[in-house]
Amino acid sequence: MRRGGESSMTRQPPPPPPDSDSDVESWDEDPVTLCDRDGLHFEAGLNAEGTLTISGQDLRPGLGWDEYEYAFSIPPEDMRLIRAALGGTPDDPVLELLAEANERIVPNVKSWLDAVGARYKFWSRIEPE
Repeated sequence: MRRGGESSMTRQPPPPPPDSDSDVESWDEDPVTLCDRDGLHFEAGLNAEGTLTISGQDLRPGLGWDEYEYAFSIPPEDMRLIRAALGGTPDDPVLELLAEANERIVPNVKSWLDAVGARYKFWSRIEPE
């Protein structure tokens, strides 16, 4: 996400939603890229507490904004649901499962999470044109 002169290729997790009590300020391990094409970038990462964050950035022109960022934070308790929906076992690394199933998930992350039954907190920011 671009901030204060950072390159759009420098990826950092989004800030936590204003009402969030979870720490998504640093990934516990490197995030995985789910999509990076045509002005859309999606990635997923886990923080130290096991919260999964799937973040998106839309830089496509002509949609009424310069940049639209958003993130879904899913609590660790729902990782069983996520793994099962992706055809994994409780021991499979959730980030690997997400990377393998990326076309099923993006760009409709919210719809996918709702269909899975996962709980999430949502954060977004729009930078107008």
